[in-house]
Amino acid sequence: MSKKPSENTSDNASGNVIEPVRKAPKKGSKKARRSAARLNAVQIIYQTLLDHKDIKTVIRDHLESDIVHSVDGEPMVTPDDEMLSHITQGVVEKRADIDQALRNVKDASKLLPTEKLLQAILMCGCFEIVYDQKTDAPIVIADYLNVTHAFYDKSEAKLVNGVLDKLYQTIKDETGS
Repeated sequence: MSKKPSENTSDNASGNVIEPVRKAPKKGSKKARRSAARLNAVQIIYQTLLDHKDIKTVIRDHLESDIVHSVDGEPMVTPDDEMLSHITQGVVEKRADIDQALRNVKDASKLLPTEKLLQAILMCGCFEIVYDQKTDAPIVIADYLNVTHAFYDKSEAKLVNGVLDKLYQTIKDETGS
């Protein structure tokens, strides 16, 4: 893969986060950039599930690939890099807890998919709903449903909606909010 001339990636001082340094202007509204970050996070987690590569390498390779920049010659919305890095690294760091949380969803454990793309969608959604909570859960669920609809039919979207909603209801019940 060739590197885009308008883009570079570098590790920060701690070596824990890949932070792309973009020279080109960012494209899209804040909301669109956050939605694009969620889509890209799912793609990155999916890639790690397939290849078992280091997350830094997968993020760097993904951001350097053409799929992030355009589809059919049309420019894509620029993902929110900070959010993208936060979600992907959070999923990797909390992987065991996320897997357990998904298994604990009442009546959902028997429905959990073995298909890696669906797993990636659920893992990213679970991280944001259970461990991040910076964005209201209904917004998070809606964005991951949009990601699901981009790849699947209604039955998979119903599964994602049901599992993420049950996670949200569980958190709501535990916190009393």
